[in-house]
Amino acid sequence: MIKNDGFSAITSLKKEAGEVIFDPGSGVPIITYMCLKCGYIENYTAQFDESWNS
Repeated sequence: MIKNDGFSAITSLKKEAGEVIFDPGSGVPIITYMCLKCGYIENYTAQFDESWNS
């Protein structure tokens, strides 16, 4: 399993007047690990620390 560089996020979305709008200000930051052999993916909630303020 390899760790994806950086962070990803699962963002919330809103449906308004038939449109889907992603809300980047709301959601959960995640860390992703992937198996290069079979493509299996695991996601874990990223822990907030002082590095987020930089």
